[in-house]
Amino acid sequence: MSKFTLSCFTDVALLATKSNWLAFGDESLAVNSRLFENIQAHIGNEDKDHESIYYGLFESGNDFAVAIVEVVTSPKAKGTVTKILNVDLSPKLWDISTSRRDIIDIYVSLIPKSLGLSTKKKKGYLLKLYGRTTEFLSVLYSVHVAIAENKPASIKKIDMDGRWLVIEHA
Repeated sequence: MSKFTLSCFTDVALLATKSNWLAFGDESLAVNSRLFENIQAHIGNEDKDHESIYYGLFESGNDFAVAIVEVVTSPKAKGTVTKILNVDLSPKLWDISTSRRDIIDIYVSLIPKSLGLSTKKKKGYLLKLYGRTTEFLSVLYSVHVAIAENKPASIKKIDMDGRWLVIEHA
């Protein structure tokens, strides 16, 4: 059993996550206040294409998210493409030098769970993550290796395409 669950934000889960994250101080408030406003504005968008949808990755036993995932789905002729636009990590994990393993574990858990996010679920749809920074690209390469070594049945293909990690649903 995975220690993480991925689910859409509710008002209650958003409040718990906001309280937990903002307890880390002024820097967290400055960085995350706009994020929490965006999540609140998008609660209920789960069935809309081309709209941001926010999910929380919740560790077992916690009512707050360890990561906030912003995705958008786009219907295509061959299936639906789901792009993970952004993953915001709890301020507890902001120091990559001490949290790298935890961050990789979060992404390794997140990716197979994200394959089921499309409401259209057409055969052959893709999930894409973009490595915007050198540090995040390094994390994506580590995630690619970790998933490729122990590929779940839900993943047909996983590749790095430039700065994109591309996963095809089985």
